[in-house]
Amino acid sequence: MNLTNLFRKIFWWGLAIGIATNILYTISYQHAVASVPGGWSLLASSMHTFGGVSLGLCYISGIVLLFINGKTSFFVKYLVPIGRMALTNYLLQSIICALLFHSYGLGLYGKVEVWQGIALTLIIFVLQITFSRWWLNHFQFGPFEWLWRSLTYFKMQPMKKNKYSPINE
Repeated sequence: MNLTNLFRKIFWWGLAIGIATNILYTISYQHAVASVPGGWSLLASSMHTFGGVSLGLCYISGIVLLFINGKTSFFVKYLVPIGRMALTNYLLQSIICALLFHSYGLGLYGKVEVWQGIALTLIIFVLQITFSRWWLNHFQFGPFEWLWRSLTYFKMQPMKKNKYSPINE
């Protein structure tokens, strides 16, 4: 069996098992009593675990299949800048969400519906993609990556991009 076939099988089995176990999880969770251990809570807990692992394998194999088939230009174009500024994006996402959800900000914790949370997540991520691409067109590193490098080498690192820079993508 070649590698592509293996990942196709993992993808489809992971998807089928993941969907089935997540349906069982949903049903058993509705019948389980949180404070009383029993059959329903055991089923809910185990199906949650198997569903997560199965869908995780499905997602990973799907990404591997995209790479094997050479269909990754989308990822390269839009997600590479996010990766090059991972620390900055992580910290910015933490700051944005803290300001949105904690009481010292807008205090939205517990007040956002699921669909609003998903929409908010997509909006923040698209803004991070846009910001990262714009930033890396002008600078060599993200702001926190630059600070980390400067502290690591005990020397201010060049921030601005120039045409002779080795990182000029």
